[in-house]
Amino acid sequence: MSYLKIENLSFQYDSEKVLENFKLNLEESEFHSLLGKSGCGKSTILHLIAGFLSPESGSITINGISMDGVVSELREIGIVFQENCLFPHMNVEENIKYAMKGDEIEKYLSLIKLEDKRHKYPSELSGGEQQRVAIARTLATKPKLLLLDEPFSSLDQELREELRCEIKEISTSLKLTTLLVTHSIEEATELSNRITLMKPDRTFQTGSYIDIPEVYEYLKKKKQKIDSFLNNK
Repeated sequence: MSYLKIENLSFQYDSEKVLENFKLNLEESEFHSLLGKSGCGKSTILHLIAGFLSPESGSITINGISMDGVVSELREIGIVFQENCLFPHMNVEENIKYAMKGDEIEKYLSLIKLEDKRHKYPSELSGGEQQRVAIARTLATKPKLLLLDEPFSSLDQELREELRCEIKEISTSLKLTTLLVTHSIEEATELSNRITLMKPDRTFQTGSYIDIPEVYEYLKKKKQKIDSFLNNK
């Protein structure tokens, strides 16, 4: 049985149709990516899953339970945004503890590798470190489903690559069902076995990178460029 099941989801802002009959099935512990350009509805899907928005039509089921009428606080969902939204007057430990269920601060500090900076404030941390704290604070709520809304896009390339490797390790170790929104083909294919490619005309395709022609052709051309560069060095 699918852990997250979305059927015939439609949504519009005022008169602008954003989603139309969108479908998605995620297995438990799957790491899946919604890939596409800005404006194709990726973040809207996360907001609908989280309960921040209500669909025009269609259904969302999590672990066999319909989310129709279920408020966001009861959905057991964690969401990490592009902006880390940390409390500036709280240190690392206090930010994580703010939403913590239980008393496992050492576990979460270890997960994000910031044990030695537990008493630092956000202004004293790098961008990558701040985003690690935001991730730990979300994980401390013990979500059953993790939503990531382009959490790496404000970081430089080196930090982005480092952090996405870490979030994959964390998601795997905690056996979290995870849904990532990204516009980066490299990011989607590195982190996910399956991808949903979303297009501006509201069509979509789900499968591995081999199943989706646009993704496969992009990666093939990139590999050819890298091979050519290495051969000419």
